[in-house]
Amino acid sequence: MQQGNLFDRIERVKRDPPTQNKQAKEMPLVTVRAMHNALETLSAIGCAYKVVGPDLVEVTHDPEHLLEKRKHTVKREDLPYGYGDLKRHYLPYIENLQVGQVAQIPYNDSLPYPALQSSAAAHLSKVWGNGSYTTATNKATKCLEILRIK
Repeated sequence: MQQGNLFDRIERVKRDPPTQNKQAKEMPLVTVRAMHNALETLSAIGCAYKVVGPDLVEVTHDPEHLLEKRKHTVKREDLPYGYGDLKRHYLPYIENLQVGQVAQIPYNDSLPYPALQSSAAAHLSKVWGNGSYTTATNKATKCLEILRIK
């Protein structure tokens, strides 16, 4: 991969007519200008970036060495339920739900309603599609209610 400075290349394209400039043939002037504007904007707001152009010229701006690969691990908090427990809990209530029917899924401290509602909503969006259901939490009866709309 070639190393180059896009700002220098823009000046060369401006000086040399496109018919004589090999790089201008590889990347149209409008593309060079668009990349230049984008990189100027990123530089102005203090971003670090690495861009590889369509002609494989690499441009890097990294004043504080932000682009170095860093090992970043996020430790997941210990949950009161195991992997798959939420789905095993709500699936029997909703697997045969028809349009217009309401399912009431009980929750408790070991299966908290925010996690239950999030998991059920993700599953229903995948299976039925977005907008095909609505959910509500009934704290009086400690149930997550799901109404199938479509």
